[in-house]
Amino acid sequence: RFRSLSASAPIGIRQMNADGICLYTNRCWQEMSGLSHQDSLGNGWIQAIHPEDREAIVTAWNTAIQHQQTFAQECRLQTKEGRIRWISANAAPM
Repeated sequence: RFRSLSASAPIGIRQMNADGICLYTNRCWQEMSGLSHQDSLGNGWIQAIHPEDREAIVTAWNTAIQHQQTFAQECRLQTKEGRIRWISANAAPM
């Protein structure tokens, strides 16, 4: 059900494990980030974060994981071709 819902969602979705490792991305995330599903797995998704935002986002992400807190940040994605897009990223531990 999750995969069916996320495949048709008009928003980028990543599913992470308890350690913050990416296990799944939907097509919208792949289009937004410019990364393939395979390239996004593990910690590969971090490469989509704009270099100037990357350290702050990774730090906030790791803090949220360590404390089992929600994550809410705005940042830029940058594709390999240089296209930049602002996003609002939100996550909640399950």
